[in-house]
Amino acid sequence: NKLKANFKIPNLVRRGPDQFTKGQLGDFFFQFYRLAMVSKKKFGIQPIDIDKYRTLFFNGEIYNYKQLNEWGPKINSDTELLSLYIAKYGLAKTLQNIDGMYAIVILNKMKKNIKLIRDFPGIKPLYYSTYKNQIIISSDIMSIVKDLKTKINKKHIPENYFFRSVIPPNTIWENIYQVEQGCILSINYKNKKKLKIKKSKFFNIEKEFENNKFKINELDEILKNSVLTHSSSIYNPSTLLSSGIDSGLIAYYTNEHYGKLVSYSAFFRNKNFSEKSEILKDWKNKKINYNFILDKKSISEKNLLNKYIHFKGSPITIGNEISLVKVFRKVKKKTSLILSGEGADELFLGYDRIAYFFRNISKLGKFSDKEKIKQIEKFLLNYCYFCIKQNQINKIIKKLKMELFKVYKIYGWQKTYQYFFLKYHILSLLDRLDKTSMFNSVEARVPFLSQKVIRYAIKTNLIKPVNIVKNKLTGKLHLRKLAKYKIGYKFAYRPKIGFPHPVYSGLSKTFPNYKNSWLFDQYMNFTKII
Repeated sequence: NKLKANFKIPNLVRRGPDQFTKGQLGDFFFQFYRLAMVSKKKFGIQPIDIDKYRTLFFNGEIYNYKQLNEWGPKINSDTELLSLYIAKYGLAKTLQNIDGMYAIVILNKMKKNIKLIRDFPGIKPLYYSTYKNQIIISSDIMSIVKDLKTKINKKHIPENYFFRSVIPPNTIWENIYQVEQGCILSINYKNKKKLKIKKSKFFNIEKEFENNKFKINELDEILKNSVLTHSSSIYNPSTLLSSGIDSGLIAYYTNEHYGKLVSYSAFFRNKNFSEKSEILKDWKNKKINYNFILDKKSISEKNLLNKYIHFKGSPITIGNEISLVKVFRKVKKKTSLILSGEGADELFLGYDRIAYFFRNISKLGKFSDKEKIKQIEKFLLNYCYFCIKQNQINKIIKKLKMELFKVYKIYGWQKTYQYFFLKYHILSLLDRLDKTSMFNSVEARVPFLSQKVIRYAIKTNLIKPVNIVKNKLTGKLHLRKLAKYKIGYKFAYRPKIGFPHPVYSGLSKTFPNYKNSWLFDQYMNFTKII
């Protein structure tokens, strides 16, 4: 719609406040919003032509673009490198060689084809609609919602509360979809009355599984390089910081390399929910500029909540989401880029009780497949985040338990854990990180989810990743060994609070099912606001 293309979209202005371009390419009108990381000079202005017929739109960051650059100093951005690399080597080889987070759109005006590409494991969002044979694509779901005037898809609400997000390709909205992680979606619009849509995977997690020997020096080198490539364009290296080993290792490598660090942490007056004292003890001898954000009113800040829900376009499913919004609001005052520790638990079996449960399935040995499937079903029932109707749970579990059992039969319990948490669970964490940061025009990067770290974890046999340490069940033992080696035993094996939220505090006596009560309230609040 040419008329609509002339007006800026508020949600997208939040994602890219620094530069704006608009125009027409063949049958498409476009808008592009840029968030400048280092300089607001006109490097990386988009779209950019790959060749005479193909045009590229790119949202994200290619961390190894300097290593891939064979064109010399004339290349000023990863967007330019990406266009030249695709032109020379083709899309398939490019996707195999680049390491980054990205949502890519390639428009071929001659073939009347448009390709939508999303990274694995889905760090950058990419939404689309082909409702009534019109094609709308955006990094922001609410832009499409308002354009279509569509409704909430009640069919996907149970899934939203089972996983805390709707699994791709679906969304919580009617006629709006999201590109799956590690996929290329190709839309041919030669026949405008009948669009042809094809999907292909360029990253298949099962095909990546191996059982190589764990080497702590190798993990150390890979993770260090990932942290440094993720932070190389930050003027003041910054990270979210808790008392846990994930953000702790990121802080260690960053501080060691740059000799300084800016950290951001939320805390509460209730000491049961605060890690401030542990953080100060851990890093007292390091050059760190601490920023502690006191979350005074928790979830009750109505205006902020309303604005955020209008931006997010789906219900809040965990209390600390609003705390993160407040943290990123503080971050934006000093930088537009920060590091975060998502992905470590999913790759290195950090959810100790679940890892222990999966390990025990493998000990069933002589038991029948039927009994093992029952145990997987038991895990899924306990995993469910929200108390939804039994028939809705059964519908989700019926397919999923067999999918997980097939993975278990071929690859074993460790890989089944990684498969489930990388394909299903991590999406809610990445969506929360994307929305809370971009609401404040901040880009959050996740060093644990670089392609090299992902491939290392899923290709390694993590022998005994969970065990009893000092009478306490402890997971993520391989990362803990690295943290012990780099920072110290006490830091590595200390229990973490886990970013809880006082929104739940005090409700347990009044409401036995208090978390579910709060989650239901958030869904009702979401529908009311929207």
